[in-house]
Amino acid sequence: MNLKLTSFIYTLVMLLVCSCETLDINPKNNPNALAPNAIEPDLLLNSVQLGMANVFNELSNEGSELTRMTHMFGPLYNNAYTPENLDGEWTSFYAGLLADVEALIPAATEKELFTHVAIAKIAKAYAYTTLVDFFGDVPFAEAIKGNEGNTNPKRDASADIYKACEVLLDEALADFDKTSILPGNDLFFGGNTTDNVAKWRKLINTLKFRMYVQVSASSTDPFGGAVAKAQALANDASLISSEADDFAFTYGTNLANPDSRHPSYRGDYDNGASVYQSIGYMHRFTAAFAGANLDDPRLRYYFYRQETTNTTDVNEKRCVTQDKPSHFAASDVFCQLTGPGVGYWGRDHGDAAGIPPDGLLRTIYGVYPVGGKFDYSQDTRGRQGSGAGGYGIAPIMLSSFVDFLRAEAAITMGTGEDARALFEKGMRASIAKTISFGTRDVDYNKVLLNEIDDPNTKEDDGPDTSPKQKYEPSTTAINNYVNALLAGYDNPASLGYTNPLDVVVSEFYKAAYGNGIDIYNAFRRTGFPSRLQPTLIEGSGENGALMFYPAVYINTNSNAVQRVFGEKVFWQTLSGLK
Repeated sequence: MNLKLTSFIYTLVMLLVCSCETLDINPKNNPNALAPNAIEPDLLLNSVQLGMANVFNELSNEGSELTRMTHMFGPLYNNAYTPENLDGEWTSFYAGLLADVEALIPAATEKELFTHVAIAKIAKAYAYTTLVDFFGDVPFAEAIKGNEGNTNPKRDASADIYKACEVLLDEALADFDKTSILPGNDLFFGGNTTDNVAKWRKLINTLKFRMYVQVSASSTDPFGGAVAKAQALANDASLISSEADDFAFTYGTNLANPDSRHPSYRGDYDNGASVYQSIGYMHRFTAAFAGANLDDPRLRYYFYRQETTNTTDVNEKRCVTQDKPSHFAASDVFCQLTGPGVGYWGRDHGDAAGIPPDGLLRTIYGVYPVGGKFDYSQDTRGRQGSGAGGYGIAPIMLSSFVDFLRAEAAITMGTGEDARALFEKGMRASIAKTISFGTRDVDYNKVLLNEIDDPNTKEDDGPDTSPKQKYEPSTTAINNYVNALLAGYDNPASLGYTNPLDVVVSEFYKAAYGNGIDIYNAFRRTGFPSRLQPTLIEGSGENGALMFYPAVYINTNSNAVQRVFGEKVFWQTLSGLK
């Protein structure tokens, strides 16, 4: 979507949504409690779409940390996230997105706005499957019925919710078949054209395919034939299969009233870094990783080094004087990266030590996916407005993700597709999309002088040129990387992998930067990627368990009972994950 249009729409939507807020708790003044004929469906649909992006980002944070995509404090898995930590996520789902959905469906149905209804049902299905994946059994049938007097909804079985979500998605397909006025704004696909309906249909099929793959290894099949249903959908015509189909929320660059920038950009560029990147994850993108022996073409787009050298100051990084833990393998990285990884400043998995004054030193999000800075070794700090100014995306379901999912299904479910070809397609799609974000950085095409000289010697290292000309990966470099991984697919042991599925999920892991939800599910479903950095403390417990129920739910619902840590989602068959 065009940046100016994105910023305008985001501003308009937020102003409209915020205009509905009131301090009066009278339910007649609550837009979600109004009679259907008094609700403005376009306005509420905008709020639903914003809500989808919000809940995605919130739970994506936990998934990213647990899979070492970003840093998890821990130090143990059973204390990494307290019930109170998860209150915001739960509230965003139930009091935000799902409340809007339950208000929109009857209002839009009464006005025969069936496209609105279909999108609302998609949002509902996405929300509940995500809640199940992270929390297990949750309120569903009795949820969002406070206006009917039910303020203590009971939980539904996870498998039953999955089946109900399949029904919702089938209903959404049927709603798209009905004659209807299109929404005023489609915040995901842009505009309000009939072409968008075809993209929403592909999203529906993709979400169904995703559920079928999810349960494929489980003895519990709520769909009564998940494998056959996945096989029927495994084709380009049915599923998200090109960048044009990508389901991603696009942010703008507006600073205030409202702030339309990517939330992770705000966190890292306004007042110094707010999160730590993962040492282990960044290592996988460098030539030092025991894999293709090539820098990943996405490296400088994903991560921005505010400092291009490694510190020796214990006050900045405590671990520089410590030995590698004895339970780490020789190939496991610890504390700092060396060689091609110099300057990629992050933290070890499960390092719960205090935070030193390193907010302007540690590596931060780059131009992809959050709209930060492209790294051309400029050795400068991230600052508000720099790079792409927050013009990033929430990558909820990209074609590259679907390619990897289809490759997995071809290997594990016998869908009949060519897993190797899909694996290659996914890599190329991810690399191409990532590189396309370079031009969002205002400096990417500029001819710069000293900024691109050698950051260590400060000597001129060649003709003055632009970051794009100097650092954008060539076709040859991309082909070399892809071909090396294809060779690894053919002979996994040659690159240190376990089997072809490990190779596929390992590349999905790298493509999924910014989406912790789907990679956390893939990790629990397959046990891959392998060779993840261990937790800093040995004996940190088992990874992959369901989250504790949030305190806001346990403390306000008389039917709520807290779980014992260690319960798994109904479709997970693996144990002993770390």
